[in-house]
Amino acid sequence: MSTEAVTSRAGRKPVIDSDALIRAAWELFERDGYDATTMSAIADRAGISRRTLFNHVRSKEALLFPGIEDYMSEFTNRLTSRPKDEPILNAMMAVVREQQISPEADQLTSLNGPNVKQARLRTEAVAYIKELSECWMNRAVIEWLGDSADNRIKAGIVSALVAQVTTEVARIQSTEGANAEAALTRAMGIVQEILR
Repeated sequence: MSTEAVTSRAGRKPVIDSDALIRAAWELFERDGYDATTMSAIADRAGISRRTLFNHVRSKEALLFPGIEDYMSEFTNRLTSRPKDEPILNAMMAVVREQQISPEADQLTSLNGPNVKQARLRTEAVAYIKELSECWMNRAVIEWLGDSADNRIKAGIVSALVAQVTTEVARIQSTEGANAEAALTRAMGIVQEILR
């Protein structure tokens, strides 16, 4: 059974349906397990070539976190609309909270089966999303505060911390079944304890 992820247009590159591609991958992750699922199997399931698949995603880890670019673009938009005099960590965590408890975040979480949830906790998956988040958050902070030597230092430090917080929130949700708000409250409580 093929999940139609590609639409052909005469003389043009195929248009990939990202949702169908993710569904194809997640169906295989749930059925066969993350380790046993190959990129070739995902491409076959989605009805595309392996090469086309790699033109759209660089790794299996990327398939575990669909919509991350949209999430981080929205993160940047929300952060840059906050007052410049707000403490940087407070501003970033307020934006994370807004996004973690959004209906879109809950909808995505509800689609995850147990194998997808476990795959997101793998070392390479955690490293992938943390690195990507940290990079995006760093750019967002510089865009918000302005580009200066001191602001780049602030951005680097707080982005690393907030990326770790979001990683821990995901871990708490996956391992303990906590909802996003409870997991974020717990993780932020630990950050506040550390910063005392």
